Amino acid sequence: MLSEFFHWWASQILDVLPSRLTRQDDMTADATILRVVTQDAEVLVELVRRVRRAETSLGVFSLAPTGMPALRAAASGPRMPKIVLLQLPPSLLLERDVTLPLAAEADLDRVLGYEMDRITPFSADSLFWAWQLIRRDRERATLQVRLSLLPKAPLEPWLAVLHEAGMEPVMLMAPGADRTPRHIPLTRKLAPAGGRVALRATAAVCAVLAVAVITTPLALNARAIATAEARIERLKPRVAQVDALRKRIAADTGGADVFAADAARVGNVLQALAALTEILPDDTWLTALSLRQRQLTFTGQSARAARLIGLLAAEPTLRNPAFLTPVTRADSSGSDLFSIRAELGL
Repeated sequence: MLSEFFHWWASQILDVLPSRLTRQDDMTADATILRVVTQDAEVLVELVRRVRRAETSLGVFSLAPTGMPALRAAASGPRMPKIVLLQLPPSLLLERDVTLPLAAEADLDRVLGYEMDRITPFSADSLFWAWQLIRRDRERATLQVRLSLLPKAPLEPWLAVLHEAGMEPVMLMAPGADRTPRHIPLTRKLAPAGGRVALRATAAVCAVLAVAVITTPLALNARAIATAEARIERLKPRVAQVDALRKRIAADTGGADVFAADAARVGNVLQALAALTEILPDDTWLTALSLRQRQLTFTGQSARAARLIGLLAAEPTLRNPAFLTPVTRADSSGSDLFSIRAELGL
């Protein structure tokens, strides 16, 4: 019982410390990294051991049932860190910048979770996602936030295989357009503000009772909890303001009309990505994509590039698909190299 009490006390102390003092840098912390190197019929991953910022490759393994024993044996070595990260290729990462009211900064996780299906073609439940604050404009009372999105559907088979093998990734990584790694959590807790206040209040009561047993350390803990309670109380009006703004945004179609007009003028890159994801066969992948003035240009490799024009022409959201350059064959993989342009429809 005494050891459980001290474990609880330590967790409470860590909980009230600033996040900058307790957060581990995902880019430098010791970790076992599974780096996806190919997404063909057989998914291959490179096993990397990162210790004290130095990375050591331990080989490439298959996620097929026949390859899992070797991967499990290599990953369970005595010097392997317990934290597991899954690094994905950049082709799976979707990103877009979003402008929000400045008041939303008080609880960006909750606001973005509510508005995900409005600002993207996906629901929050169908994505692994994270955000990064890009700019704060106090004059216009707005925030610019960069959303990093990973659809769950293509990743769930890989995660299921790793789960059965006893390797549970805690974080997903994928390089963004600027080649900076994006770190996306696999779980996200959007607890209501009232629930957090109740949890803090319960912790404060427990801390007061603990002062009678261990005076000095728990007195400091009680003071830290009281400070956190006061901060939460000060943030309550701002949270209420965010909820009110969310309801007003949902009722006001003006912002949606502006967004729709802008999308009609330049095109919606997420819509284009969603269409291409549905159309392109599994043996086809893209290496570059651009959208300017509704002109969609993309390059990549395919087992049979000649069939792509017919598939794209059958999609009502794409018009006049055509090859920009002659189709050539890659010497290394034997796939067709292609470059296609199409017009994005309404």
